[in-house]
Amino acid sequence: MIVLQKKELVELFKRGLGLSNVDSSKSIAILKNVYSDPVIVNAAIEAAEFIGVNFYIVEVIEGVDNVHYENMIVYNNGQVLNGYNIGQSTLESVDLVFETLESATDGIN
Repeated sequence: MIVLQKKELVELFKRGLGLSNVDSSKSIAILKNVYSDPVIVNAAIEAAEFIGVNFYIVEVIEGVDNVHYENMIVYNNGQVLNGYNIGQSTLESVDLVFETLESATDGIN
C-alpha cells in the first residue's frame, strides 16, 4: 500500500483539477460519507480552495439497507442544506465530482 502525505494528496487533487480543466469559473462537489478518510477530504478541499473553484461538500447518509441513500447533507460557504433532492441536484449541476466515499469494509483484508 502506498501512503501519501497530505501535501502530496493536495498536489494530486490540484493536478486532477487541472487535467479536468477546472478553474475558478467552475464548480465541484466533494462526495463523502462517515467512512471517508478526513485527510483525503481535507486535501480535496484545500486543492479546491487553492484553485478558487466553487465547491460543495455532499455528505451521503446511507439508508438502513446500505444500498439506497436516505439523505444527503450539502455544505457550501458555511450554509447547510438537507435533503436527497438538494444533494442530487447539486451533484448534477457541478462540473466535476471528487468521490471519497468508503465503506466500513474498505481496507480490511
